Amino acid sequence: MSLEVDNKDDGQKPLVSLVIPVYCEAGHLREFLVKIDQLDLGCADLELVFVEDCSTDSSLQILQEFSFNKRYQLIVNNKNLGKGTSVSKGIATANGTIIGIQDSDFEYSFAEIPRLIAPIIDGEIDVALSCRFHPSNHQVYRNFHYLKNCAITLLSNLCSDLHVSDVSSCYKFFTASVIKETLTLTSPRFGIDVEIIAQLARLRHLRIKEYPISYQPRSHAQGKKITWRDGIEVALRTIYYNFFVSR
Repeated sequence: MSLEVDNKDDGQKPLVSLVIPVYCEAGHLREFLVKIDQLDLGCADLELVFVEDCSTDSSLQILQEFSFNKRYQLIVNNKNLGKGTSVSKGIATANGTIIGIQDSDFEYSFAEIPRLIAPIIDGEIDVALSCRFHPSNHQVYRNFHYLKNCAITLLSNLCSDLHVSDVSSCYKFFTASVIKETLTLTSPRFGIDVEIIAQLARLRHLRIKEYPISYQPRSHAQGKKITWRDGIEVALRTIYYNFFVSR
């Protein structure tokens, strides 16, 4: 089921679509919607593309009842399909000339988005990647979370021959032609990040740049979904997408 409402789009600025998968985020979702709906990109208009992944809490009801001011879409999965599939569905229906991925929580700062999309709007790059663990970021992390990300990133870099600093960082922005017409994403769950990097590595003509961002990690008690089992799956999918998918 999909609902699309065109509330505000003056046609004068480029349109940025934020694809936002939602699964069991009711505890903070209303606050999140208020803040994301107030986001002013300045140099671009904003479209919010929510993909509700068959939550077992009241997330869907909150989304349906919220009064948006921004242009938005609501796509509802009839069964739980996973983050990767939800992101792919959102990308397919997004209308923006620039498309990015946004988690439905507060780990990432919305204030970083204008800085990430500006070089794409200016025609300087095709893809903007984010890095949570840049030396300029003095946030303290749990060792297991940090080392797990380092290990996955190292494995991805070795397999893809594309050096990135943080393969699993959520904020990734693309021109629509890259993400909708050039990449073909199939990962159903958290492997979508390494799949994106594996496919970008094969497209040597793309202009890709990485930017440091701030990051406030949440715990599993606060709603974080990824587990150590997902880490193993991501590692296996890194090898699969780089060596067993046709180049």
